[in-house]
Amino acid sequence: MDKIAISVEEAAQLLGLCPKTVYTLTKRDDFPSFKAGTRTIISVDGLRAWALREAERTMNPRA
Repeated sequence: MDKIAISVEEAAQLLGLCPKTVYTLTKRDDFPSFKAGTRTIISVDGLRAWALREAERTMNPRA
């Protein structure tokens, strides 16, 4: 069974970022993270969608 949510550390690995940067991203309203008790969890599907939106936004910035 595939995971539907991952830890900040796992998300950092997938994105090629350090965990500290991902923790900073979790403060953004558009980043797909949520709290489960004291843990910060990231939706895998949400992370994929967010990464695609960010790639599109940075490759095609609006004037």
